[in-house]
Amino acid sequence: MQLIYEKDICSKPLNDAKVAVVGFGAQGQAQSLNLKDSGLNVTIALRQSSLSFKEVEKHNLIAK
Repeated sequence: MQLIYEKDICSKPLNDAKVAVVGFGAQGQAQSLNLKDSGLNVTIALRQSSLSFKEVEKHNLIAK
């Protein structure tokens, strides 16, 4: 198996990308925070009545 490290890739094509993640469950939260930490513009797709809405705001992410 080949391991690929951050230094081995070029993230420039993603710098201006807008990323939408549907839901903020276990996987959605982990992936959203990882993308945010990588410097990407992340928006979470949620219903306003979702119990996760406040959790998204707590992490300084945008929920729509």
